[in-house]
Amino acid sequence: MRRKRGFPPEAGSAGVATERLTARNSRGERLAGILHLPAGDGRRPLIVSCPGLMSSKDGTKHVALGAAAEARGLALLRLDYSGIGESEGEFAASVMTQRVEDAGALLHAALRRLPATPAVAFAGSSFGAPVALLCAARECQRTAPRVAAVVTWAATCDFAAVLAGSEPRHLAALRRGETVRRAEEGRTYVITPAFLDDFATYRFADCLAALGGVATLFAHGKRDDVVPYAQSEQLHAWARGLKRLVLFEEGSHGLHEVLPALLDLTLEWCCKAFARA
Repeated sequence: MRRKRGFPPEAGSAGVATERLTARNSRGERLAGILHLPAGDGRRPLIVSCPGLMSSKDGTKHVALGAAAEARGLALLRLDYSGIGESEGEFAASVMTQRVEDAGALLHAALRRLPATPAVAFAGSSFGAPVALLCAARECQRTAPRVAAVVTWAATCDFAAVLAGSEPRHLAALRRGETVRRAEEGRTYVITPAFLDDFATYRFADCLAALGGVATLFAHGKRDDVVPYAQSEQLHAWARGLKRLVLFEEGSHGLHEVLPALLDLTLEWCCKAFARA
């Protein structure tokens, strides 16, 4: 069933204009985003927050990042990929390539709203981390605004390996050409073999090479039982230029145990990168 929802009003905190944002992807589906606009002259950097596999723009970490960015006077875009949250479409078609397109469409809608944006950063969680990396690499081919930073939380660079460790029966079913169903917060999501096949087309060593001098930060919890922190270690090894790897001893996959430190780390990294841009 195609998802079509109206957008309820979005409340912003004092001194912050929080706006609904929409865009269309190449399939004509309406995509939903939330744009945080702190008070000021409009010439502010923008952070794009990319949620994980079955997460929406209203996930705890992304909402918290938006509030923390507001406090630093930064603009931030939260987004829903097609088939998730308030965006139209089918989740089963929301493979990595489609998510990168969706994020790019909403980013450019935000940039039309903020034409004086001097620099952009991307932050992505879990399955959203490669979305952030790929979007940043694509945007590096443009002349403006400059991509200053990418931050990943619990990043995966090998989706098949993640499933092999956490859900081997699902991996086996996908490799047999079957679909699998996963439940999350009262909704069932259909994952097709295309998720594996599409993800496998990307070479993240090449992606990180394309980022060149973009400052890259990789954060991961050592207690992550979904995505091994070795995947962030691998991404860090491939990265060039200014880079940092932070492993939280007490962090699980969601990193909720270390959320305040994670938000501070993320925004400090982005702010320093913006200052250099």
